[in-house]
Amino acid sequence: MNKEIEKVEEYLQQTEDEINDVAKKEFKIKDVGTANWVIEKCTKQNESFEFYKKSVKSEIERLNTELKEEEQRTKDRNSYLLYLVEQYIKEQKIPTKDTKTQKSVKFATGKFIIKNPTIEVVPRDNFETLKTYEPFINYLKECEDFELLNTKTEVKWGDIKKDITLDEDGNVIRESTGELLDFLTTKISPKELKVK
Repeated sequence: MNKEIEKVEEYLQQTEDEINDVAKKEFKIKDVGTANWVIEKCTKQNESFEFYKKSVKSEIERLNTELKEEEQRTKDRNSYLLYLVEQYIKEQKIPTKDTKTQKSVKFATGKFIIKNPTIEVVPRDNFETLKTYEPFINYLKECEDFELLNTKTEVKWGDIKKDITLDEDGNVIRESTGELLDFLTTKISPKELKVK
């Protein structure tokens, strides 16, 4: 191994501060063999980094899975305990602070909250968003309600949701026209018990 290559090996073993201060000034590539060696060394370092990156990503995935599992176990454990608190509040007829969306009781160790179930209007075929749901867009075009569509052909949900109601069977109805919007349905989220 020639002296220049030995300098590079030393350079690679040094700390970043040492490299910045000294090693960069000492090493020069003077022939094609040394240049080839440097390229090969960089390629190996890149391969080593790619392996390290895969290893880190794999560990992150493992930890995220473990975290989700522990989160679910915690929810499961707390769910029963919170249910018992809810039953205690009902049995003892403890007054709750009620709002439109929740009830709460303040204890010395924290606030117990009972979130009311909510109903959300959603597309029938589990499409991700109402704003870009094609049957809804087509319906509004047929009704010539263009003011309820964005220029990029999205439903202006914030505007039209004020005109949507549910009948006694839970069907989605456009209140202003009385039309049944059978391409929409509802999704009910269960009540939620939590402590803050």
